[in-house]
Amino acid sequence: QTMYAGLAFSLDGKHLYASFDSLSAPEGNGKEDTGNAIAVFAVAEGAITAEKLIPVPLQVLEKGRTQNQLGKRIPDGQAIPAPAGLAVVRGRDGSEQILVADNFSDDALLLDAATGKVIHRFDMAETTVVPAMYPIAVAVSRDNEHAFVALWNGSALAELNLRTGKVVDKLALLPPEEKTSPSSHPAALAM
Repeated sequence: QTMYAGLAFSLDGKHLYASFDSLSAPEGNGKEDTGNAIAVFAVAEGAITAEKLIPVPLQVLEKGRTQNQLGKRIPDGQAIPAPAGLAVVRGRDGSEQILVADNFSDDALLLDAATGKVIHRFDMAETTVVPAMYPIAVAVSRDNEHAFVALWNGSALAELNLRTGKVVDKLALLPPEEKTSPSSHPAALAM
């Protein structure tokens, strides 16, 4: 169980979200194994207190895709997500949402912060075996309509439309001429 690359404060500053990934116990066990999850901590008077975990489920891959077996064996057609970067989004109805870069399933998830329900899944895979793109970091526009995902191994930024649930564009960032050559590896974003 590993705290990974994502930390984000809630819109009101009273909660802190942190990404956890797990290859050995990807779905957790409700006890000492967190599984792939977003930890929610209360923040008050300079102290943080653990509140709950928002599980990030195994991801269902598009037909014909499979995950390179990185940890515990999982069913074909599914992938361990490995949540990485996080960003907080204000939904149109004022609700709080969390955008999560899933490093090992080549996607990003928009989750309802209160319920953990997946609002949208943004598939960024381009190969039959994932991971290949390695989404690592996210940033959200001030109007909460668009987001950007750093694709560490994809040498690109993906632009997401948070309202329609679509990947709308991809901006190449010094991609290598040959797939086996070093790339730009974008790893952090700020708006």
